[in-house]
Amino acid sequence: MATHQFAEAHAADEDAEPTPASFRIPEPPLSGLRPSMPPKGDRDTLVDPQCVPPSRPVRRVVRFLLGIPVFLWLALRSVGQRLAERLDPPPLASLLPPPPPHRRGALSQDELGEHVLHNLFRLSPTYARAAVHVAKLVQEIQHYPAQERLTWFVHFALSRMSPTSDKPVPIAWIRARMPEVLRSDVNRALEQLEGEGMLVLLSRETNDAAVVAGGISDPVRGRLTHAELLCDL
Repeated sequence: MATHQFAEAHAADEDAEPTPASFRIPEPPLSGLRPSMPPKGDRDTLVDPQCVPPSRPVRRVVRFLLGIPVFLWLALRSVGQRLAERLDPPPLASLLPPPPPHRRGALSQDELGEHVLHNLFRLSPTYARAAVHVAKLVQEIQHYPAQERLTWFVHFALSRMSPTSDKPVPIAWIRARMPEVLRSDVNRALEQLEGEGMLVLLSRETNDAAVVAGGISDPVRGRLTHAELLCDL
């Protein structure tokens, strides 16, 4: 029986040994990285330099340069506001606290603030300028504790009385400048100022009963009746 030529060739292929194929199996990329095209140009890094963020010094310089216009704008706005206040100041009434209840024009001794505001118009130019400086000092110490503010008050009172007297000032005179203040509080203020070297408390012989009564009893030094200023306020 004749065998078909195609069948003979197919049988021959089955009897022949398989020839290994000449191809490479691709290996998986390391660390899960996807293979990509090699970068163009001669570069030994895998990161594009254009994608690297600027260093911290560069960012600081950039922020500084960008902040200059903002700073200039804020400064100009502040200057403009002060200039506008000088050219067109607000009404004085808007800068003052509410007035006390009307009492036929008279002011009681308790309304000390109103007395001060009204008496400012009676001051001479010298005292008006001095009042501005004292008001600035009082405004600066407003956030201090009450006893600390009293210490400044006592120091101020003694500073104003000492130039008018060649001798140490009686403590009773200082108390007379602040009759609303407790005696013990004035004593603590004087003792604190002495500890800071601003004044010295002295015991002086006197026949004035008011001066003796206004002194401070010290267990070691006896009756301290006078205060001598060592350092002006």
